[in-house]
Amino acid sequence: NSGHLLYSGQRDEDFEDNNTFRETELAPEYNIAGLNEEISQKRLDRALFSMPHGSALFAYAEAFDSAPFFKSSYVQLVTDPAWNRIVYGDYQKSLKAYTAAESGVALRRPYGIAVDARGVVFVADAGNARVVVSQLTGPASDLSLHYLGTLGEGVLSQPTELAWDDRGTIDDSADDLLWVIDHGKN
Repeated sequence: NSGHLLYSGQRDEDFEDNNTFRETELAPEYNIAGLNEEISQKRLDRALFSMPHGSALFAYAEAFDSAPFFKSSYVQLVTDPAWNRIVYGDYQKSLKAYTAAESGVALRRPYGIAVDARGVVFVADAGNARVVVSQLTGPASDLSLHYLGTLGEGVLSQPTELAWDDRGTIDDSADDLLWVIDHGKN
């Protein structure tokens, strides 16, 4: 029995049995309760992950002058240090992989991942002793990750986890912080 790699949940307002979320079907129209190894092998004839590790969610809304006035979109990003890549996308539309072949940037053991309010993605690239910075770009229906640069080369030893902090001022990026856990300097 394969464990879930990805599942959806709804807030349980009743808080029964101290559970604040309850599991819901990921894609009921396809009879898929959760995305796991068995489902990806049977439906896609391929493995999605070797060793999923870090996860981040980017959510954004688009405003329109006529109905529907708002449309929200979500992009889930998951690092896979065993296959040196990031799998990302909207599970209801498509999934993509950010690899050396796709981006021209070779990741080695990407672990932690964080994303800011503007769609800038930070990845703890432990094997290369750096943080890789990329940007989510494109229309909501076809987002892509584009390489921007690196942080911490020559300073970091083995970054493994990240956290992004807007310091309470979401519209002011000048005071943002990126917290990095550097396992190699422990």
